[in-house]
Amino acid sequence: MVCRQTPRVSHLLFADDTLIFCQATIKATLRILEVLETFGLATAQEINFDKSLVVFSRNTAVSLWEGIQGTLQIRVEGRYDLCLGLLSVVGKSHYSVFQFIRDRVWNRISGWNEHNLTQTGKEVFIKAVAQAIPPYAMGCFRLPISLIKEIQSMIANFWWHNGEARNIHWINWEKLCTPKSHGSIGFRDFQAFNLAMLSKQLWRVISFPYSLLSEERFTYDHFHVARSLEHIVVDRS
Repeated sequence: MVCRQTPRVSHLLFADDTLIFCQATIKATLRILEVLETFGLATAQEINFDKSLVVFSRNTAVSLWEGIQGTLQIRVEGRYDLCLGLLSVVGKSHYSVFQFIRDRVWNRISGWNEHNLTQTGKEVFIKAVAQAIPPYAMGCFRLPISLIKEIQSMIANFWWHNGEARNIHWINWEKLCTPKSHGSIGFRDFQAFNLAMLSKQLWRVISFPYSLLSEERFTYDHFHVARSLEHIVVDRS
């Protein structure tokens, strides 16, 4: 099982990726190798171990995971390795964990600062590129407000950049996020968008109480103890 009081999960399939769960023992490791060998004989397909990795819990002894790694002959996942576009191991410090999102936005913006874009060109770039980076992570986690403000600040600086050392922000970010139908630009309010994405996941949990997501992540008490939607998603996961 993934954690206590949850259904047992042996494997999960995501597109062309497969996650296999087992106990951290040499016996279980050998059994997995047998299953993979049988799969290869039956389908004439082989597992690419160069693109595979193994993840251990924090309670696994170093000597044990070294033995398992030697048996499987695949690399052990680092703390900040990405899986399906997100970090598979997320600790308490969400700010440091999700810094890679801010870095991606910065890399895109800094590369375009050298171009003499019109305000229309900047608007298209911000909406099509910069604002398209965080939503995937926001659909699963509540990002720290400080990190969201940093991302919004970078986008705002790019919007007002005119080649001078100091860029004056003539309109605050909140007004820039006002819809075009109300006379503004219609940029995305990441904090509100993050909450909306998590609300969508919550709707799925309530609508499908017997789904794997509901049984793995939530219990009946979550929805009766919480006084508001914000309290339900306050754990950021």
